[in-house]
Amino acid sequence: MNQFRVLRGILAMFCITFFSGCSSFSRDYQRALGQVTPSDHIEGPWQGTWTSDGGHSGGLKCLLSRDSNSASPGHPAAYRARFEATFWKIFTAHYDVILKGTDQPGTTYLQGDHNLGWIAGGVYHYDAQVTPSHFHATYRSSKDRGKFVLVRPGFAIE
Repeated sequence: MNQFRVLRGILAMFCITFFSGCSSFSRDYQRALGQVTPSDHIEGPWQGTWTSDGGHSGGLKCLLSRDSNSASPGHPAAYRARFEATFWKIFTAHYDVILKGTDQPGTTYLQGDHNLGWIAGGVYHYDAQVTPSHFHATYRSSKDRGKFVLVRPGFAIE
């Protein structure tokens, strides 16, 4: 069973890497780094790490932007989170998640779901707390769970 799980993980990383090679994320991230991010906003570039409770981890970048098209009653805050995650230091995956929640003074609480496909573990659920300087999130699926810890580029992760 463990061999199948490892093989499935390797196949998932290959597919994600192969099919995400045309992503515009790197260009958009570099452009965002050159823009001034207001100190009281959560939109813009983020960097840090993801860590799975199963022992895996990697680098993580995020471009967070308001998504007025996804706002809904009871969830006035809607953000598009574009992620670039690295696996085993050589594979890179890109995916987008719509996160909805509420803006509170000093902290925005967000959550959302995204289907990464059966090979990568199916539907992942995300819960995040974001301040202008820190982005902390947990994720879970039927196959995995873990956390994201991100800060603004140039700042140290605590």
